[in-house]
Amino acid sequence: MYVYEPRGILFLSSVKKFESFPEFATMREGARVDNLTHTLTGLMISRCGISDSKTRGAALTAMIAANAPDVDVLWSGLPGGSSYFEYHRGITHSFVMVPILAAACCAIAKYTRQASMNVRLFAVAILGVLSHLLLDWTNVYGIRLLLPFSSKWYRGDMTEIIDPIILAILFLSLFAPMLANLVVGEIGAKKGTATLTWARFALVALLGYESARFVAHARALAMIQSHLYGGSVEPRFTVVPARLGLLTWRGIVEGEDYVVTSLVDIPGEYNPADGHVD
Repeated sequence: MYVYEPRGILFLSSVKKFESFPEFATMREGARVDNLTHTLTGLMISRCGISDSKTRGAALTAMIAANAPDVDVLWSGLPGGSSYFEYHRGITHSFVMVPILAAACCAIAKYTRQASMNVRLFAVAILGVLSHLLLDWTNVYGIRLLLPFSSKWYRGDMTEIIDPIILAILFLSLFAPMLANLVVGEIGAKKGTATLTWARFALVALLGYESARFVAHARALAMIQSHLYGGSVEPRFTVVPARLGLLTWRGIVEGEDYVVTSLVDIPGEYNPADGHVD
């Protein structure tokens, strides 16, 4: 797990210095539609078997919960502004708010759709909120998990804010049961458990994909840390996604008076001299 202060590696001492990297544009523009990933993840959680047929409103509750931490846009504003970078992913993205947000989501579902108020529904809501925190931790933006006790940011740097592979897994798991049930209905057979099966597939596939990116990220980070860099102060290292796939990353080395950026190709050799120095 990697930790940094709000003006540390991610911001590279100033937002303007970071604007030259493609990842900055993704953070500014992509965050506007990232809630699609959260919503679909919440839907898969509601379908994976935690709730039963007697638990009404599980899908609605899970989808609301999977987006609940982003309620902070009410005071941080929309993506792109300086206040968004300063206040977004604040207290609502911390562990202490998980049960509070989950309870609020259950109450909303109860009020709007007469959802069941039971332990299963609350469990679905808890998992929905936690899924949001986990997905936010994996990307390059980071998250302040320990507020109000600590303002440190934690981030995995493993995925883009919008990851096409994650969306592909979620959309496949959304539409595959529809097709399966349609085929079953056409032949007059009894409908099976396609929705449950595909929901579980989605969650397992997401876990496997993120685990693979975690291992690849650790390898790329070790490659850039294995070289010596000038300066009297030990540089800070970070590695962020550069392209779709697991083998190519963007390495950033921030020294006392320089920043070196370069592509890190895991199967190949890494040479910091091939990078760009600011």
